[in-house]
Amino acid sequence: MSRKMRSIQEQKFDQALGERIAKARREKRISASALARKVGVTRQQFYKYETGIIPFRISIACAIAEALGIPLDDLLSGSRITGYSPCNFSSDC
Repeated sequence: MSRKMRSIQEQKFDQALGERIAKARREKRISASALARKVGVTRQQFYKYETGIIPFRISIACAIAEALGIPLDDLLSGSRITGYSPCNFSSDC
């Protein structure tokens, strides 16, 4: 079975979500390794999520939001993450 190529918009979404996760993680002073353990993935896989290399599964996004103690809506939209301006994915970020 072949993998479907991600669209540019999907790639931008994953990258922006990864940036928001990294920002929220740093605000809460949680290491990437500690968050990866809480979520149940390896540090290497977590790095790939945080940098947008691999696409997010909703279950992973939910687990990360819960581990960070923030609502999933806020993580997805970027609202209430200090210093982060939400992105409109219908235009360039």
